[in-house]
Amino acid sequence: MTPDDAALVRWVAGHDEPCPVCSYNLQDAPDAVCPECGVLLRLSVTSPATALGPLILGIVSFSVAIGFDAVTLALVGGSVVLFGPPPGIVPQMTVFFLTLGLLALLSALGLGALVRSRKRWYRQARRRQWEVAWLIFLIVGGIHAIAGVTLISILA
Repeated sequence: MTPDDAALVRWVAGHDEPCPVCSYNLQDAPDAVCPECGVLLRLSVTSPATALGPLILGIVSFSVAIGFDAVTLALVGGSVVLFGPPPGIVPQMTVFFLTLGLLALLSALGLGALVRSRKRWYRQARRRQWEVAWLIFLIVGGIHAIAGVTLISILA
């Protein structure tokens, strides 16, 4: 038994702690393994500020935008390559491609900035993390909605 395992066994000896996988009560567990489900256990220090929910919302917001832009560019670009641009709207198609390309680039830059700044992110209060995550979601979605409506009116 490693020193870390021994510390875990000492910790659960005096505490009602559930297994993080199966919720079995680990009090008096003889080893650093859940007696019920067999998962390896580890004693660690954590913080509610490091919960992934708000960060995942921000990452997914940017990722969905990048995916949408890339798929739309691929579908429309592929049809233009295969069948040629519709007659008379080449300037509008150029605006379409530049707009979606710019949105994808900005979303990728936002995603990169968010991932790079995650240590600073975790130093924020949990409520602030959720506020910023929802703000990212609304801004990215709103900009894409406005761009979509504008592009549809240009192409129509």
